[in-house]
Amino acid sequence: MIEVSLPEEIIQFKRWELVNYRYEIETKARNKGIYVLRGKNDKVLYVGKSIRLYKRLTDHTTGRGESQRFSHLIEDITVYFVAEDYEIDIYESFAINFFQPKFNRDKVFYRKVDETIIIEYDEACELLDEKVSERNSLKEERKRLTPTFDVDDTLVDSEERDHYLLGEFLRLTTCIDELDVEIQKLRDKCKKLSLLLDV
Repeated sequence: MIEVSLPEEIIQFKRWELVNYRYEIETKARNKGIYVLRGKNDKVLYVGKSIRLYKRLTDHTTGRGESQRFSHLIEDITVYFVAEDYEIDIYESFAINFFQPKFNRDKVFYRKVDETIIIEYDEACELLDEKVSERNSLKEERKRLTPTFDVDDTLVDSEERDHYLLGEFLRLTTCIDELDVEIQKLRDKCKKLSLLLDV
């Protein structure tokens, strides 16, 4: 098994101190390495890499690009200097999975599925099956009630019973339409939850 640990050459500072560390960042390891952005209570927000560390950190602290999701939360910055280009990716992958930052999307191998998402997914899928079954039953019932119309859209044998059948037919059609809307919403929900679960 390969063992990796974080580089030993580091500097740590507060977000507002970034400008004070510009020279040190740009001269050590030729401005290359990985960085860890932390929020309140030392919570790791994001881990990244760069061959132009100072510029990249400035982008994060000013909220450029993807950083706007979390730049306002950054309080502390740790920079790990890496001398060799080929090592940067290795250290970044290791740091992402070691610190488990909230806002990283790539190179994430540690995410455990939240149990509540599994439960919500199972419940949504079960409810979807029930609604589809209910809709199919109503469609079968509606087929048996389908009134007969002539060319002028007049009920054939328009006795009182046929009017009742027409009312029941229309009620079932309305129920089916409402179920179709519910079913589509449940399908969308199941699809979104399945993406979180990688089902």
